[in-house]
Amino acid sequence: MFGTADDGVCSRKALKSFGYTFKSVVSLTGLILGFLLTPASRYDNQPVVELLDSFAHHLKQLLGEGASTDAALETSLAQSRSVQLLAPRHP
Repeated sequence: MFGTADDGVCSRKALKSFGYTFKSVVSLTGLILGFLLTPASRYDNQPVVELLDSFAHHLKQLLGEGASTDAALETSLAQSRSVQLLAPRHP
């Protein structure tokens, strides 16, 4: 965990929060492979690379939630780690 609890805003849902957010990588069988707690104010995509570095893996695909949709992150993961990020697109 890094940082301290902070205010956060979900821009898609216009919701305010205070505290931390839980970022995790979970296998298809439900096993938690790695996780991070980040201040609620931190941009959701920033911890992805740090999270992937925190545990040994041979991931080829990573399913993200809507906040993970970022073309630069997708390109970076594909080029530097050969990991395909699959995340829903929002209009």
